[in-house]
Order: sequence, then C-alpha cells, then structure tokens
Amino acid sequence: MSESHRSNEPGAEKRRSTRLAKSVPIKITGTDALGQTFQESTATVMIDCYGCKYQSKHYAPKDSTVRVEIRRLDATRSSKVVQARVVWVQRPKTYREVYHVALAFEVPGNVWGIPWPPSDWFACAGEEVAVAEPPVEESVAAVIASSPLTETGRGLSAQLAVADEVVLDCTVEMMTALEKSKPRPRAASESTQESQLAEMRKAAGLAAAEAVAEQIAAMREWIEENTVRVSAALEETRRELQALREVLNAQSAKQGRGQSTKRRSKVPMSGPE
Repeated sequence: MSESHRSNEPGAEKRRSTRLAKSVPIKITGTDALGQTFQESTATVMIDCYGCKYQSKHYAPKDSTVRVEIRRLDATRSSKVVQARVVWVQRPKTYREVYHVALAFEVPGNVWGIPWPPSDWFACAGEEVAVAEPPVEESVAAVIASSPLTETGRGLSAQLAVADEVVLDCTVEMMTALEKSKPRPRAASESTQESQLAEMRKAAGLAAAEAVAEQIAAMREWIEENTVRVSAALEETRRELQALREVLNAQSAKQGRGQSTKRRSKVPMSGPE
C-alpha cells in the first residue's frame, strides 16, 4: 500500500500534491556532467503530480533537462513520455551506491496513470483522472451496517456465509481431485528427453566407431604401401651389396694373381755346376 512521506529535500515545504512511495518503471534519457548522452532503465522512489525521485548510476547536473518514459501502472494505457528538469541531486557516499535525483515535470499532472489517486491530484492536459472513491466493499459494508437488519435478516446472512464456505470447500476439493487425476506432462516430457538423450548417445557412439574404423583402415593401407616400398628398397640394397661383393672379390683375385707372378719372377735360375 502506498504511503505519503515528508522529506527534508529542498522545496519540500512548497509541495503542492501528495507524494506517494511507489516504484514505477521509467527510462531516463539525458546528458551527464561530462557531456555524454546516457540512457538507463530504473524505477521511481517517490512520485507526485509535479515530479518524482529516482535512483541513478549517472550524474545528471542540476537544472539539466531529461526525457522520462513512464510505464503506466494501468496496463491498459500506453507509456507516457514527458520532459523534466533536474532540481535536486544527492551524491553517493561510496562508489558502490547510486545517485538520488529529483525531477520537476514541465507539464504537471497524473502522468503515472494511477486510477484512484489522492484527492489533491489532477489530470494531465487532455486526460481525465478518476475521482478518489472508497472501494466497493467498504461502501457495501457501510450500507449494510447502517441499515436496520432484523433477526431474520441476520440469520439469513449467517446461513449465506456458511453456504459460501461449503461451496468454497467443495470447489477446492474438486479442483484438487481434478489436479490429481490429470496426467503428468512433466514426467512424460522427462521420459521423452531421456529417450532423446539415449538416441543421441547411441548416434554419437556409432559415429565415433565409424571414425575409428576409418582411421584403422587408412592406417592399414598406409602400412601396406610402406611395406611394399621398404621391401623394394631392401631388395635393391641387397643387389647393390651383391654387386659390390663381386667387384671386391674380383679385385682381390686379381691382386693375388699379380703377387704370385712377382714371386715367380724373383726366383733365380740355377745352371749346371
């Protein structure tokens, strides 16, 4: 429930309409002290016909103009855009806190769309505001309390109250029974999700097995190709070694024959004595 509050802010004694502690979503567009344009979504702390107070992360200098987009409390009405002037700024005490900014509307009025505002509130230009009236329940209760009810009427009212309680109890029991008899779509969705996960795991396993099989086949083919290549290289090397061995044997044999011839030529020939 909204409550009126007095404030120590400058100009509080000059306030001309009741202030309400309400959190209304707003969007502020303006220019900060560094000349940078900013836009932020925040909420009000206090509201009245002439302005509001809100919390902000940006320092909007005093007397600067901002654009305020107000989301109406009445959902059937569209957002309201108004121009306002910064009249008061409270700096934060620490870097973790925020600024408290007070605004004054260029055109005052019930821009908040409150259906039953205080009696000193008034409508915006071109809009109508409902006159504050007591709730229907309170009016009916006052009429009943002021009317001279007889004992019969009092008894009838008591019986109607008891009947209402019985109907309410029966309705609750019926709703509970219907709720219990309904199928549990959540469990069905969970089982469907589990089956889908199982299929996904199965598909992933098959894909992994196929990938491993392809890798093994490629590795086997590579090994076979390299085996043929290595065998051919070994055969060629064996032939080269055999040819080299034959050359060495031939050279050794030739050198042996040359040495034998030299030894025979050095032996002296003996004549008759």
